[in-house]
Amino acid sequence: MRSRIISLISLLLALTVGPLFAAPTYADAVVREEVQLDSWNFQFGPDSATSPNPANWISVNTPYSWYPHLTSDDPNLVLNPGFEDGTTSWAPNPTTAVLTVDSTDKHSGEASGRITGRTAIWNAPQQDVTGLLNERGQGTYNGSFWIKLASGADTATLTLAVTATGQTTKYINLAAGAAGSASFTQISGGKNVTWEGTLTKALLYVDTKALLVDFNIDDVSMIKQVESIPTSISLGQDTANLSLGETKTVTATVLNQSGEAIDGLAIAWSSADPSVAAISNTGVITGVHAGATTIQASYGNLSAAVSVTVDPNLAHNPGFENGVASWLANPTTAVLMPDTSVKHSGDASGRISGRTAIWNAPQQDITQALNASGQGTYDSSAWVQLASGSDTATLTLAIYATGQSVKYIPLASGTANSAAFTQLSGSANVTWTGTLTKALLYVDTKKLLVDFNIDDVSMIRQEPPQATILTVNPPSLSLLPGESQSVTATVYDQNNQVMSDAPVTWISDDPIIAAINNGVVTGGSYGTSVVQAIYGSLSAVVMVTVKDMIPPLTSDNAPSGWMNNDVLVTLAASDTGSGVEDTYYTINGGAWHQGTSVLIAAEGVYTLSYWSIDKAGNSEAPHTTIVKIDKTAPLLNVQLDRTSLWPPNHKMVTIHAVLNSSDAASGVASVILTSITSNEPGGGQGDIEAALGTGATSFGLRAARSGSGTGRVYTITYTITDNAGNQSTATCIVTVPHNQ
Repeated sequence: MRSRIISLISLLLALTVGPLFAAPTYADAVVREEVQLDSWNFQFGPDSATSPNPANWISVNTPYSWYPHLTSDDPNLVLNPGFEDGTTSWAPNPTTAVLTVDSTDKHSGEASGRITGRTAIWNAPQQDVTGLLNERGQGTYNGSFWIKLASGADTATLTLAVTATGQTTKYINLAAGAAGSASFTQISGGKNVTWEGTLTKALLYVDTKALLVDFNIDDVSMIKQVESIPTSISLGQDTANLSLGETKTVTATVLNQSGEAIDGLAIAWSSADPSVAAISNTGVITGVHAGATTIQASYGNLSAAVSVTVDPNLAHNPGFENGVASWLANPTTAVLMPDTSVKHSGDASGRISGRTAIWNAPQQDITQALNASGQGTYDSSAWVQLASGSDTATLTLAIYATGQSVKYIPLASGTANSAAFTQLSGSANVTWTGTLTKALLYVDTKKLLVDFNIDDVSMIRQEPPQATILTVNPPSLSLLPGESQSVTATVYDQNNQVMSDAPVTWISDDPIIAAINNGVVTGGSYGTSVVQAIYGSLSAVVMVTVKDMIPPLTSDNAPSGWMNNDVLVTLAASDTGSGVEDTYYTINGGAWHQGTSVLIAAEGVYTLSYWSIDKAGNSEAPHTTIVKIDKTAPLLNVQLDRTSLWPPNHKMVTIHAVLNSSDAASGVASVILTSITSNEPGGGQGDIEAALGTGATSFGLRAARSGSGTGRVYTITYTITDNAGNQSTATCIVTVPHNQ
C-alpha cells in the first residue's frame, strides 16, 4: 500500500507541480478524481476560477479498488451518484459556481448535491466518466437523475459530452424532462453513445434550459443496456386436460437471464403423439384421441413441456360438478339445475323439472367430440333417479348428417325408480353417412313426465383391435412395361382376425421401374423394384421385375397448319425401358436419315415419316406428319361501283366493292375492310359509315368536301390474308371534287 501511495503521489506531482515549474499555465490543469487509500483522502479540484472549459480538465482514472463505494460489477458509470460521499468525483463547471452537499433536501439516502451561483444555463454539476466509458464501450445507455429546482419550472437535461480524436465534441442528451420546485422529479431516457477514433474525454453533467436558479440533483445513473439473452421458457402450466375435439390454448413465454419476458420470438410447437393431441403453430391444443402425450414449446435450444390428457368420454361435465355447463334442457320451457342434495357421486347431479312431454330431457351437443372420435362401437352409461314412480329411462344419441334423416341410436336403457340411482349401460354401433352436422346426447323416460336426476354420464368408444401381422399376395411379380397387376395386403389383429378397415399404405423404392397405386402395380422401365405395404409399424414386400418388351415412342412438334416461314421439326423419342438408341426419318418417301431435327425451307406440302429403335432392339411403327409451307402473299383487286361523289350535298352515299382475291398455295383465309380515311381534317367520324375489321363490301361515304380545299379524297384499304398468315393490301379512292 505504501508503494501505491508513493506511486500515486509521484503521478500527481508530475501532473501538477511539474507543469507549474515548466510554464505559467498550471492553473489550466485540473485533476478531478477522489482517491481513498485506507483512511487517507486526496482531493484535487480546480485551483483556478478562470478555466471553465472542459477541454482544459485533466482526468486521472483510478482503479475500482480505490473506491470503497464502487464494485467492479457495478453497472452505473456514475461514481458517488447520490452524494453520499460528499462531492467526491463531482465538480462544478465553471468553478465560479458552487457545488455543495445538501443533507436537508434529498431524494434518497443522506444527501443530494446542490449547485448555486449559476450565471449561465450551462453552469452545471459534472463528472468525468472517461475511464469507465472506455471500459464499458460504445452502445445504448440508460440515463436517469432526480432533480429539484430552487424555484420555478424548467426543462432539465442529463448530457454526455464526448470528445474523441478526429472529431469535435459530441453532446448526447441521455435524459431530458420537466423539473419543478415542489419536489424531486425523476427524469430518465436512453440514447446510443458512439464515437470515432479514440475516446479522450467524456463529461456527464446536468443543466437547465432557461432558468439560472439553484437546483439539487440526486441518484444520477448512466447504465449500459445489457443484451437480453433467452434462458428459459415458461408455459404457465404443467398439465392440460381436454375432451375429444376440445381446444385449449397454451401460452409460451421466453424469459431472459433476469426472468423478464422477451416479446416477438417465434416459438416452435410439437406434439409427442399428434394422434392423441395436435398442436397448432400458435399454441392451440386439440384433443384428437383418448390418451396421454406431451406438448413441447421450443426456442433454439430451450424447451418446456406440458403433459396433456385427452378424456375418452364424449360427454363433457358428466357429473355436473361444473353446474349445468355443456348441458341444457330440451325444450327450454323445462328447467335443468344442478342438485347437490341428490347425487350418485361427487358433489352434484343434474335435475330436470317442468317436463310436459316424455322427450323433455337434459341434453348435450357432442358434435365436436363425436367428429373427433369417429364412427365405431361405443360403451355408454348414465345413472338415473326418478322423483317418483318407476319407468324405463334411455340414454339416446340423435345423429344429424348430410344426406340422411335424423338417426336415433339408443345407447343404454334400463328401469329407473325413485328409491335410488339406477345405472343405465349398454353398447351400440354409431355410424352415419355423409358429413356429421350435429350429435345430441340426452336422457328421457318412456311414459312418466316426472322430474328426474342424472349423474355420471359417459359415452366412450371401444378401442379398435391392434394390428399384429401384415401379409402380401403375391410376394413377387414379373411385368412388361405398362402392364398392371393387383396385389393384396391383409392385416390381422391380435386375435388373428382380418382387419378389413385397416388402410394400407403402398410405396415403391423405384416408381420409375414399378409404380404402385391403391394396390395396383404398374411396370415402368425395365429393372427390379421393391414394393412395400405398410400399416403402422408393420410392413411386407413384393419383389417386382419389369422386362423391356415395349418399343420407344417418338413424337414431333410439326405445326398442324400452313406456315409462311422455314419449319424446323424436332423429333422427341422416349423409351421407358432400355432407352432410345436411334431416330430415323424420310421426306416424301425419299432416302432415310438419322437424327431428331428436320429443316424444311421450300414452299410446298411435305410428308414426314419417322420412327425410333430402343437399345433392346424394339422398333416402333413409323409416324407420319404433314408440313405445309406458303411464303407467297395472296393477291387482291378491289373495284368500286363509284369512285366520285357529286354533288357535295352532304348526303351519305352507299359504295359497293367487288373483291377479287386469289392464293396459289394455302388459299385465301380472309379479306377484311381495314380502314377508310379522308384527306380532310373534318372528313372523319360521322362522314364514314363502315364495318371496319369485317369482310364488308358496302360502306357509306358523305358527299362533302371543304370549301377551301381542292376536294376530298377517301382512301379505302382492304387486307387479304391467306391460310399461312401471309398478307397484302389493296387500296382505292373515292373523291368529292371541289368543282365539277
